[in-house]
Amino acid sequence: MVNPMGYQVYNQPSTYEMSRPLAQSAVPTEVNKSTPIPQKVIPGSEQELYLIDKFGEKKLKELDILPCETCDSRRYQDDSDDSGVSFQTPQHIAPEASGQMVMAHEQEHVAREGAAAEAEDREVVSQSVTLHSDVCAECGKVYVAGGETRTTTRAKVPNQQADAYVGNLIDLKL
Repeated sequence: MVNPMGYQVYNQPSTYEMSRPLAQSAVPTEVNKSTPIPQKVIPGSEQELYLIDKFGEKKLKELDILPCETCDSRRYQDDSDDSGVSFQTPQHIAPEASGQMVMAHEQEHVAREGAAAEAEDREVVSQSVTLHSDVCAECGKVYVAGGETRTTTRAKVPNQQADAYVGNLIDLKL
């Protein structure tokens, strides 16, 4: 027999047989629907107390089911003398976003320190950013508490050997 898709189909009985028949208990004949699934209905006013009793207040705050007052009241402010960067006034940052926000703020310091060194005809020797993390005592979430940028510069040192070879490496012969 050929099907419309062009594949040949064989209607032959299976050559494999089961070595033993299935037990009658393995094949359910009917489903027992009379056994109800136990459900506990908790009034809305008692749900929060039930969850606190069952899981604990700290776990519920960690899962953002209950609000954490400490995390909600935490504010970030820059205490450096650089007035051109963000966080000049206290601002709230969610604990989950604190790492990215603090790192972006510290990168502003890195860029401004590099530009200030260039304007003073100095060269940057090294720059590093350190982030400080902490754990909220109320809910147990880890957050970035702040950061520090360190920049080391020095006066530009003229390279006299390089100046002697300026223009000497051009081959004008064709």
